[in-house]
Amino acid sequence: MDNMKPLNPIQKTVVGVQFLFVAFGATVLVPLLVGLDPSTALFTAGIGTLIFHLVTKGKVPIFLGSSFAFVAPIIKATELYGLPGTMSGLVAVGTVYGLMSLLVRWRGIGFIKRLFPPVVIGPVIILIGLSLAGSGVNMAKENWPLALVALLSAILASMLGRGMLRLIPIFCGIIVGYLTASLFGLIDFIQSCTVKNRRSELHTQILSGTSENSLKNLTDIHTRRHTQRVQYNVYRSSIFKERHVFLTNNT
Repeated sequence: MDNMKPLNPIQKTVVGVQFLFVAFGATVLVPLLVGLDPSTALFTAGIGTLIFHLVTKGKVPIFLGSSFAFVAPIIKATELYGLPGTMSGLVAVGTVYGLMSLLVRWRGIGFIKRLFPPVVIGPVIILIGLSLAGSGVNMAKENWPLALVALLSAILASMLGRGMLRLIPIFCGIIVGYLTASLFGLIDFIQSCTVKNRRSELHTQILSGTSENSLKNLTDIHTRRHTQRVQYNVYRSSIFKERHVFLTNNT
């Protein structure tokens, strides 16, 4: 890492877009797994990313998303202390992060490397990956050939690619997978265009006032989505309570 050449603005943009694709999935999936609102996660991730780039003056092309390392602790803390207690714990974790940042600024990263050498970091990353393997398999089994094409493209770009290509294996996998799906007719462009046109017509009618029911229809859509989120959170809370009762009775 220390011997790598600095990236030019175009390379930083490409690497940043790749990380945006990677982090977006995590930012949405983690809240769904722990029973939180993905919209809140996306909003706070965006604000945090903007603050990060202001503080670092745009030196690192990165998007601050959710971390899968917090999935298990959040679920367990919600079972034991409820959602308010879990949120308090997350605030405490953020405070620790801030203190560690000040410590790194003061002493540098040398003590971090001594405290968390690769032999420690590697197994942690492996455990996180293994814990998410089930979700990956469930997604891939919808179309195994397409999933394998995207996976092999990313692996080959990472192992055999040179220069900039080696830095964007995920991006390569996404592009090759999308082109393959388009080639075999797995993407319904007609339906996508129809939905897009319908949304455009609906917003145009609302702004022009030509349709009295347009605003009501849009409001109904948002109301149904909000109701679904509330029902999902209630369902998650009931599961957490049942788990807590089971663990308490069997301890």
